[in-house]
Amino acid sequence: MAKANGIRKVKEVALDEMELVCSTEKYNALGEKDITVVILQIASDGEYRTAYQICKDDEVIATINPSGKVNLRNEYKGQLKLIDEQYYKSLGLDDSERLLKTDVELELAKQHVRTQNNKAKSKEKLNNEKEEQVEDKEKAKEQTDKNVKKIENDLDLPEDDLVACTEIRDARFYRDIPEAREGYGFTVIAYSKSEQGYITASRDLNGKMKKLQTIIPSVNKSGATKQIGKEGVSEKSIQNVMNVKGSNDAYSVRIDSLSSEIKMQELRYDDNSRQYMAAEMYTVTQRPTQKQADLIDKGKNKEVSDEMEMIAQYKEAGYNVPSIEMISENTRDKFEILSPEEIEEQINEQTDSEAVKREVRKALLKQNQKIITREIVNNEIDELEEEYGEKTLADRPIKNHH
Repeated sequence: MAKANGIRKVKEVALDEMELVCSTEKYNALGEKDITVVILQIASDGEYRTAYQICKDDEVIATINPSGKVNLRNEYKGQLKLIDEQYYKSLGLDDSERLLKTDVELELAKQHVRTQNNKAKSKEKLNNEKEEQVEDKEKAKEQTDKNVKKIENDLDLPEDDLVACTEIRDARFYRDIPEAREGYGFTVIAYSKSEQGYITASRDLNGKMKKLQTIIPSVNKSGATKQIGKEGVSEKSIQNVMNVKGSNDAYSVRIDSLSSEIKMQELRYDDNSRQYMAAEMYTVTQRPTQKQADLIDKGKNKEVSDEMEMIAQYKEAGYNVPSIEMISENTRDKFEILSPEEIEEQINEQTDSEAVKREVRKALLKQNQKIITREIVNNEIDELEEEYGEKTLADRPIKNHH
């Protein structure tokens, strides 16, 4: 067996806190927070012994030898003295008779316990949040079920007529449908067996439920939509559509086969592609992400034509499920695919130097990518102008190749 030689690094361990130097009867202990312990193995008499480096903010502040003796760096001691001289004196770090020692293994063990406790707390918190969500959902369903009989009575519907009655809790819905705001924002959607379709009803100022006149009861209208999901945008079909009077926008609804809950989506119509863009709405049973909500929100995104065009471009380039970021307006420069004409227009807009233009075109051709964005074009121009300088690059002679 080969003898041990040299120093080798074993691993690094992040510690929330550590007693860097133990206390004595005369002096206080020195503690530090948010540090990293670098565990080393040092060859001694043909065997490896464990030693440590203590780092804070990527700087070594102390070393600890295999016997646990601590050697504090002078720069670190100077910083402690500057921060609080009285505190520094209470540590006795300049006392030659004070033995600076610590138990690193004990500190590592303490950190392990803290980590395990934090994991357990995080898991417990997550479980509690899930339980609260389930509980809230069950309470809301229970309350809705209690309201069903009243809704059926108010709407003159047969008993047990309504199926999967769900409260709509989407602020955008109440903004876009003023009629629904009259009764302090309580609106439900449900499937009516007697009417063989989905209906919406809202509470009026007298507390009575009435059908919304703005929302046309659902029709069986199949078609493809661009579905904004949590993972990205994909093509999915819809069947039941509830149109909004005086608008091309609409809502799609269905009853989920697994949960027996209503799934409701806002639809935004695009005249160019003649397709809808769809995203989930806030109801008692579903919660879209903020990114989903922002993209479909007509208050923040008046038209969806640009997004639909980008989805088509990405599909052509092989991206069947582009992410929301790839088609969002605030990341347009980074993700919008440019046509050859738009690439040329972008180059001409960003630089007046013919030499820079020529080099950028060459660089883009070398990339051989289907996707060229404004950010890619701008980066190429910036790099060339920074590397050569516009004047230098423009003055370079063009080599003749024979």
